[in-house]
Amino acid sequence: GYQSVGVAATAKHFPGHGDTAVDSHFGFPVITHSRELWSSLDAVPFRAAVRAGIDSVMTAHIMVPALDPSGDPATLSHPILTGILREELGYDGLVVTDSLGMEGVRTKYGDDRVPVLALKAGVDQLLNPPSIHVAWNAVLNAVHGGELTEARLDESVLRVLRLKSKLGLLENPYVSDSGVDHTVGTAAHRRAADRIAERTTTLLVNQERLLPLSR
Repeated sequence: GYQSVGVAATAKHFPGHGDTAVDSHFGFPVITHSRELWSSLDAVPFRAAVRAGIDSVMTAHIMVPALDPSGDPATLSHPILTGILREELGYDGLVVTDSLGMEGVRTKYGDDRVPVLALKAGVDQLLNPPSIHVAWNAVLNAVHGGELTEARLDESVLRVLRLKSKLGLLENPYVSDSGVDHTVGTAAHRRAADRIAERTTTLLVNQERLLPLSR
């Protein structure tokens, strides 16, 4: 897989974004699954990914009241990211947010609060905050004000450095893209993509028995 050739794979979007009617780029989805349904449905692939040693997990800008009744998106939820992902599932790898420019995470809090709340919840890496300047100063002020501890940030720094070390990025931080056309999108890759699509496509409706095709 990806990680066997030095690519950090990411499982997303925790705790499960599959059953939403709202696009979190433009709104704030709510998942109404019970804790039991979540455990038997949404959690299954994440448990498998953690067992397989996934390098990174991306958060979802969704509300799951059964997991955290506060009304906060999972990206900002300590019960979900620390209580469930870290403690219950036993994951100690990198946790990265989905884009912080998306509406799903900006509905309830401003851009100066989201980075701080995400780090407090257990996030290690903030993806694409709308303003780096605002995010930087918000985190700095939270540390100076005692809301965020340096020890908490050190945990995240260690995870980032640990992953970089695993990927060899501390010794060789630059990757050439000169050979990308020869290593990505090859005929073998396209065959693998076709195989995956074929095996994961599910027929739900077959009106007038159109399928299977005769040729």
